[in-house]
Amino acid sequence: MKAKRTDCKVAKRVAKQFADTCFKAYASQTDCKLRAGKRWRCRSRMIRSDDPGLPAREKCRRHRSRVKFAVAYYPPSEPHGIGPARVPTASSSPFDEKFKCIDLKPAGTVIPHPNPQSLGDFEIHVMEGVPVSVGQDLQAALVAHHVSPILHAGLGSQPRSNPDPIPIFVTAKSFDAANDLGVTTRTCAYPKEDAIVVRTNLKATDPPLAATAAHELFHAYAFWGINGGTVSVPWWEEASASWAEPKTGFPEEFRWNGWLQRPNYEALDYVPSDPKDPGQTWQYAMWRFVQFLDDRGLIGGMPAWPLQRDVIRGYEVPGATFALFQGIPKQNSSTSLGAQLAAFWGDRLKAKPLHGPQLVPTGANLAGGQPIEITPDVSKIPATAERLHTKLFDFELTKQVERVRFEFDPPDDGYFWGLTAPDESQRFRKDDEVTFCVHGGDPDTLKWPGHFPVTFTNGSLSTGQIKGEITVRASKDAGQCQQPTPDNRACQLLQEANVDELIGPGQYPFARKDSDSDSVTWICFYTSDTGEVNLNLIRALKLSAKEVRKNAKKQIEQLGLQPLDGVGDLAGIGKDTAQGKTYNIVLFAVGKEVALFTLSRADRDKATKLAKRIAGQID
Repeated sequence: MKAKRTDCKVAKRVAKQFADTCFKAYASQTDCKLRAGKRWRCRSRMIRSDDPGLPAREKCRRHRSRVKFAVAYYPPSEPHGIGPARVPTASSSPFDEKFKCIDLKPAGTVIPHPNPQSLGDFEIHVMEGVPVSVGQDLQAALVAHHVSPILHAGLGSQPRSNPDPIPIFVTAKSFDAANDLGVTTRTCAYPKEDAIVVRTNLKATDPPLAATAAHELFHAYAFWGINGGTVSVPWWEEASASWAEPKTGFPEEFRWNGWLQRPNYEALDYVPSDPKDPGQTWQYAMWRFVQFLDDRGLIGGMPAWPLQRDVIRGYEVPGATFALFQGIPKQNSSTSLGAQLAAFWGDRLKAKPLHGPQLVPTGANLAGGQPIEITPDVSKIPATAERLHTKLFDFELTKQVERVRFEFDPPDDGYFWGLTAPDESQRFRKDDEVTFCVHGGDPDTLKWPGHFPVTFTNGSLSTGQIKGEITVRASKDAGQCQQPTPDNRACQLLQEANVDELIGPGQYPFARKDSDSDSVTWICFYTSDTGEVNLNLIRALKLSAKEVRKNAKKQIEQLGLQPLDGVGDLAGIGKDTAQGKTYNIVLFAVGKEVALFTLSRADRDKATKLAKRIAGQID
């Protein structure tokens, strides 16, 4: 901790207040206000993506006073009876941690159910130290939210205790060493029946008691009710149980939002085997993906959830992820698991995604650890990702760049998404492209948004890495973005290309401009004692940039030119002889313009250099 213009006592108070009251700011990497003596304003920023506990650096200020410190979060996870035995923390707890079961004795105080005909749903047992009113309020909330009827209709199942009610034990203290909020597992006396334990000693950042009970009831209907606890708990189960909380009308979980800033931390279906793994809560954060599928109508309409039923029934064979892979096309044959995972992270790029915080590029969560700086040139950016992982890139422009075009080449099962406007993201398929102009341009171009975040998702279920590529073509020529105003743009481009430096001092003996409703043409000659250039420049007024490139490609083929990489959007180069002179011929397209020039008494390298200068790519 570092403090400036304040003392350590106040600084510690600020740090404690942040941890107690600013959890949403920490989870969403935003700012908050707190009162520690006087009002302070704090800002949260991620430190490193590969450190445990989602660490973030906090900077707080009040007038000229400053406090800096770091925080990390280690929330509990649910064992569901799976894992090594631990030493019991409280002998009076109904949860037997040694044998991973729930003891039905002592039964505590049973809260009479308001609807005796619904006793097959649940039964509240208030343990010592918990006011009866807490149990009554919990029962009233679960009944008012119709939790059991919604889960039964959605999943088509019942808890294993049915027709007897499943006991929900409400304890005043933590009941296991992991400090779980709740647990659902088999009972000690009847291993084929289950019970639930939830605790009331909650923090302000924890979900309400009734939301935790709804979470655990989902497990009773799903993991235990359908599969009988015969398999290890898959990622889908925890993600779906967290999804069930707002699905039954309780507040959304925001505790896991920090993971939404780290798309490449692990695969979608990651479940850590090491209890010390900092990614223990990754599967809970992926409830946002379940919510995303629900938003897009893929879970199924109310009251039934066919996709949930398919995946949960497939926990053992073929496995939750493969069952999801099979189940999504059953709901919509035009999409897939990989496409939806990519769309999920693509949506997160928006200023206002469907739910939760925006995915904000930082040094910690970017591929390569920093933004990619684009200069006036042609560059190829490789993109790699492991199975069900997503890489995040962020592109920034140097001050020289006026126009930039991104071309995308994803492999099979690879998906690119990019933020084209503050609240608009777009998928880019093979050969798709997007062009930006810093100060705006014609209808075919977008105004540069300040930076360009891009996600690359591997939607494959198989192991291994896939590779894609982004080609970036950047130019410093603002005239490629807007209708040029000079009398002769061809001569202007030759001047800006420093043609005299390449072939010596000379003059412009001839220039002409022609135009019609389809195009504008400029012709410019430059001659010197050591060479001459004849530049023909045509700007299309009605064709799109893609159509212009298509026509340019035909011209290159007709002239028999060789492909020339790294010049404009498309280029070709060759040689010709006329009147005893040998000329280099270069044709290239940039945006809606096609340039064709001949250069006498020069080699290929000099012709290529002049072409790149005219295209606005180098000085």
